[in-house]
Amino acid sequence: MDERTVGIISIFAGSLPALAGIIVFKKAGFKHRLLVFFLICGFLFDFFKWQLYEHDNLFAAKSLFYIYPLIESVFFCWFIFKSCDYAPIGDAALLLIFAFPILWAFCYFDFTWLTWKKNTSEAMFNTIYEMTVAVLASYSILRLTRKSEPLASNPDFWFLGAIFFYCICTFFVEAFLQTPQMKKFWFIHDTFNIMTCFIYAFGFYKIETKKIS
Repeated sequence: MDERTVGIISIFAGSLPALAGIIVFKKAGFKHRLLVFFLICGFLFDFFKWQLYEHDNLFAAKSLFYIYPLIESVFFCWFIFKSCDYAPIGDAALLLIFAFPILWAFCYFDFTWLTWKKNTSEAMFNTIYEMTVAVLASYSILRLTRKSEPLASNPDFWFLGAIFFYCICTFFVEAFLQTPQMKKFWFIHDTFNIMTCFIYAFGFYKIETKKIS
């Protein structure tokens, strides 16, 4: 299986947790319903980026590629904020919801010409947000262990686990951004993305098997 095939599988794997979320949408709470919309958004971003690249519309594809990390970082922080009952972690996640857009703007946007920077700092932004979110997600998972409910039965364990897994694994791949090795390692990112989609989908399965208030 070549890298292109893995990339296409990764794109359409994004539809799996989105469909799983739609199936249990009525049973899900507000937080998990927004997660469904986020996953649908992620799938559509990946699909249209692929199509735009295929049709050589590079500026539009690049724009989607640059915008999505902002959406992802803000949503991950919001989900952690709503999922963690430990105030310091929740407050940190809430603060980052407002801090990440500012950092993103300075990393990606050229305010002089009101366009994308010729040399963006995407590697720096992605590294900062992925490592920060991974730490917050891991601590939120640890807080779940204090509850009487079995950890594996809690949908948030799987959703937070998916966020942690994606961020910590993607960090190592995106460390190669702006280097000649990036294209050689990108299929690993796609593989991690496929695995993350299955974790999200399993979390929605856990919603299906229990009543969520």
